[in-house]
Amino acid sequence: MVITQNVECQICGEEYFLRVGIGYDSYQKHYIDCLECEQPIVIATRANPPNAHIEPVENATLHEPDDSKTVINLHPNCAFPPEVYHDRRKFPSLNHLNMVAPFVRMRPGKFQDFATQFDIPNAGKRWGQVKAILKLPVNSSKARMRRRLISRYSDKRKKYNPDLSHATPSDVMCEFLDSLFYPRINDLADPVKALIDQLHADNQLEGFANYYDRNLKTENLNRYLSTLSSFFRFRDQLGQILDYARISSDDVDGKVVGSKNFEEIKLFYGRFTKR
Repeated sequence: MVITQNVECQICGEEYFLRVGIGYDSYQKHYIDCLECEQPIVIATRANPPNAHIEPVENATLHEPDDSKTVINLHPNCAFPPEVYHDRRKFPSLNHLNMVAPFVRMRPGKFQDFATQFDIPNAGKRWGQVKAILKLPVNSSKARMRRRLISRYSDKRKKYNPDLSHATPSDVMCEFLDSLFYPRINDLADPVKALIDQLHADNQLEGFANYYDRNLKTENLNRYLSTLSSFFRFRDQLGQILDYARISSDDVDGKVVGSKNFEEIKLFYGRFTKR
């Protein structure tokens, strides 16, 4: 789905014809730099399928669509080569669909919705639930609250996959990370599984597990929570290159996402894809 809107830079008055693809989240920001004064323009899409519209956020005045103005293609989950960034014949959502389709885990006999099966819709909100579940102290007084939070999380996720089942905080964390980063999550998980298998073969798994629980678990959990919280603060911009990283594609090189901040975001991409 692609929606159109004209936006005027409030600083210099330059006007653009935006063609914006709708991504996974119901509210998504887009950052572009004005081609004339080079100041940032921020708009957002607000979606309530089948409807969606564009809202001004910063340095933006909206006008009725007029495709005689300079075209800018935007999509929250893919970037564009410079030669098609201003091409009114390109469809951002179709570009993204073609990119991720080979990697979507199909559900036999079920309706296939790529927008909900390759990622987590409204993942920022779901992350808030996951973090609350993981941060609850392990004691009997919080057991009832933990079960309630897990149930609320499961109810949201089962809208997109009725077969999901979450019974423990570990179930929630594993399903969340798997859905957010699949298939690249395998590159992160495989070394851990190999270590566990080796420790088990050497009869050292129980000793290592006890040591980890006593000395490393709390510190590492806090580090993971902090890292993912930082990720979600930049998700609006990271999303434009993250799916390339998830499918191990270098096709993002040389592409345009609109904002000069993208060069900083690409540093994250390099760390994520480094094996």
